[in-house]
Amino acid sequence: MAADLKNVRDEPLDAPQVLLYIHSPEAKEPVAVKLLRDNTRKGMFVGQFVAKREGDYRLELPLPEGNDAPLVKVLKVTTSARESDNPQRNDVLLGQLARETGGRYFVGLDAALGRESEAPVVSLLKDRTHTTPVLGDKDLGWDAFWTRIAMFGVCGALALEWLLRRLLRLA
Repeated sequence: MAADLKNVRDEPLDAPQVLLYIHSPEAKEPVAVKLLRDNTRKGMFVGQFVAKREGDYRLELPLPEGNDAPLVKVLKVTTSARESDNPQRNDVLLGQLARETGGRYFVGLDAALGRESEAPVVSLLKDRTHTTPVLGDKDLGWDAFWTRIAMFGVCGALALEWLLRRLLRLA
């Protein structure tokens, strides 16, 4: 959504944001959506919302510097019937879409699984495994390293004590 707003002097409105109220068919209370200033064009404010159901949505935009009635627009939302009008798969269009976007199009399950001459889909997927350490997780390698250091330290201190007692003839 975009709104080209002007102040009372018919100049582009200079405000960081304005509020748009959306009355949806299923909600009892309007939802406020912030329209943020578009820094590339003076007086333009942009925002977006998702229409979750079919029906009439009433948009109300109170004028920031005016006491007049808010600007009102009714939006009629309908669903596309393209798939129900023509349920046949269009291989030519889907293949063209895949080529233009850098993808691959497989006609049928056998082609996707590699049973035909092409490589299977699985071989085209990149491994994006990523391990994120979480604060508080145990690092078993680090714990084992420090356990060995502690054991060598304790054994070394006991051996040094025994050696000193023998040399000083205290035992």
